[in-house]
Amino acid sequence: MQPQAVPVTALLPCKPERAVRELPLRGPGRTPTGAAVQAELHWVSDGRWLLQMAVYGPGLPPDAYETFFGGVALRGSDG
Repeated sequence: MQPQAVPVTALLPCKPERAVRELPLRGPGRTPTGAAVQAELHWVSDGRWLLQMAVYGPGLPPDAYETFFGGVALRGSDG
């Protein structure tokens, strides 16, 4: 099976405190069995660490995405 390009339908900001770079993406995808899913991916960096977060599923309410991605924090050198 060849990889397929996934069209990006929206860029969604999700920048935890201390993040200096971010790349948020959302788009449609397929499971290995062919079922449709939504994928939301976020990469954030504080300049030292790179964090990758992802949610895949048939669809979640917007507040579920906000709860998951909004609860992410990058720890500083003090903790």
